Amino acid sequence: MGASVNSLVDVWGRNHVRITGWVAAWLLPTMVVGAGSVLYCQTKWGI
Repeated sequence: MGASVNSLVDVWGRNHVRITGWVAAWLLPTMVVGAGSVLYCQTKWGI
């Protein structure tokens, strides 16, 4: 159990920049689309 946790931490330590970039690249468009659709609805229907 401890070894698998250590290896996970090791993988994270080596690849955290790539993982963070991948998560950001996946989340950013989702948040932009979500915010854009909310703003669109607010301006279109005055909600």
